[in-house]
Amino acid sequence: MSVTSGATAFSSPSPQVPGFLRLLAHDVRWRLMLALARSDHRVHELIALLDQPANLVSYHLKKLREGELVHERRSSADARDIYYSIDLGKVRDMFFAAGDALHPGITHAQVESAHGSEPTTPRGLAPGSSQPARSRSERAERAERVEAAERAGGVDGPQKARVLFLCTHNSARSQMAEGILRQIGGNLVEVCSAGTEPSQVHADAIRTLAGMGIDITGHHSKHVDEFRDQRFDYVVTVCDKARESCPYFAGDPDQIHWSFPDPSALEDEEARLQLFRSIAHDLLARNRFLLSLVEGDRRRSKGQ
Repeated sequence: MSVTSGATAFSSPSPQVPGFLRLLAHDVRWRLMLALARSDHRVHELIALLDQPANLVSYHLKKLREGELVHERRSSADARDIYYSIDLGKVRDMFFAAGDALHPGITHAQVESAHGSEPTTPRGLAPGSSQPARSRSERAERAERVEAAERAGGVDGPQKARVLFLCTHNSARSQMAEGILRQIGGNLVEVCSAGTEPSQVHADAIRTLAGMGIDITGHHSKHVDEFRDQRFDYVVTVCDKARESCPYFAGDPDQIHWSFPDPSALEDEEARLQLFRSIAHDLLARNRFLLSLVEGDRRRSKGQ
C-alpha cells in the first residue's frame, strides 16, 4: 500500500484540530486548568499559584471562558470576588470526543455525559434507587479497587480516607454532599459535615436526596468545633462564607473549595427546589471526581 493510500485510509473525518485541544495547548491555560481541576479559585489565588502577571492570567482565563471550559460565579461572601471553576464532566467528554476523532479505537465505550440529565434524577443514580447507576465495567472496576483496598487492610482501618464538608449552616449543601459521597464512596471514605453557624437540615435537602434514593432523615446540623481536634484527609468547603472562616485542622488536610450558591436563600418554592436539584446534580459529579482523586492520592502515597 502506498503512503498516499494509507494516509487516505486513516484520515480523520475532520482534519481540523479540535478547538478544545488548541485551547489547552498553551502552558498558562493548561496550568490554570490543572489548578481548577482540584478546587475552585479566585483570580488572585490563581495569579499566586501560577506566579504569573495578573493581566496574563486574566487574558487566558477569558480565553478559557470563551471556550466554555471555565465558568465564573460571584462569591456569596464578597460580591467583589469571582470564583472560577471547571466542569470536569464536560472536559472529560471533550477529551474522549477528541480521542474518537483521532481513532475510534482509543475509546471503547461512550462516556456518560455530565449534562442533559433530568434535574429530578441527577445522572449516575437510577430513579428511586439507592444505588448509583453504573455500567457493568464501572461496577467491576470499583469492586476491584475495593477488593485491593481490603487486601491492603485499609478499608475498615485507618487508611480509609476521611472527608469533611463545610458550609455555614450545615443545612443544605454540606448535608447533601455528605449524603451523596457516603452513598457512592462505600467503604473507601468516611464522611462528615459541619457548619460555622449550624441550624437544622433543610426539608428540601432531605426531599432532593430522597428523589435520588438517598436517605438523610437521620442527619442533624453540627458545629465545626466538634471536629477541630480530628484529623481529615480532605476538607471541602461548599460555601464561600465558610471558606473565609474555615478553621485550621491538624495534619494539613487537602483544602478544596466548591463554590455553590445557597439554595435555601430563595423564597420561591419551585425555584428553590430546582436549585437544590441542580446543586445535587453537581455534587454528584464533583464527588465522583473526588473519589478518583482519593484513589489516585492513595496509590501515589504507596508508590504505585
